[in-house]
Amino acid sequence: MTLGQGKKEPMNNNRIKEIRLKQHKTQKDLAKLLNVSEQAIAYYEKAMREPTLSTWLKLANYFNVPMSYLTGVSDDETGWDDWENNTGYSKETILKEIDRLVKTKRISNDDSLQEKIKYAVGSLEQNIPTTTSGVINGVQSRLIELRRYVNNAFLISKPSKLGNSNIDIIKPGDRKIRSDMDKETYNKLINIINNARVEIGKIHPKK
Repeated sequence: MTLGQGKKEPMNNNRIKEIRLKQHKTQKDLAKLLNVSEQAIAYYEKAMREPTLSTWLKLANYFNVPMSYLTGVSDDETGWDDWENNTGYSKETILKEIDRLVKTKRISNDDSLQEKIKYAVGSLEQNIPTTTSGVINGVQSRLIELRRYVNNAFLISKPSKLGNSNIDIIKPGDRKIRSDMDKETYNKLINIINNARVEIGKIHPKK
């Protein structure tokens, strides 16, 4: 059946082929990356087959471009709109953090823009410890996780959350120790963790 007889050509707004050629990659390279046939890559490029979300993410990471740009949803090749909308940080804030990270030699000017942005956002969100206060907050978060780990191991009743935070709330009456676990050990572990959090909370970094 010809197009004139009613068969519509598939809409193709994705930039897989465009970026692949621009970066001097072959369909064979992508097929190896995704563990699919070269024919499957051809179908993706012609929009005759829709990649899964995980496939889009792999391709975006491989090409080092935003997924929205790769899929043709956005014309923003750097992805600033995506980063601002998804993180709440402005372009200026992220660029300022990138500049700080480059000056402190935590990242290199030779890194790609996407790599710089990812690292800067991780730093701003304190998922990557690049400041003294960030390290302190990270340690506190890990102590909260450690306390949750101990509670899950020792208690019959699981702790509830305080609002939308990661803080566990356990009422004294709910602290029922499993019969095969030692109550004295539980109390010692929890006291050590809580005391550590208090002591770390007293640290006020100068930088």
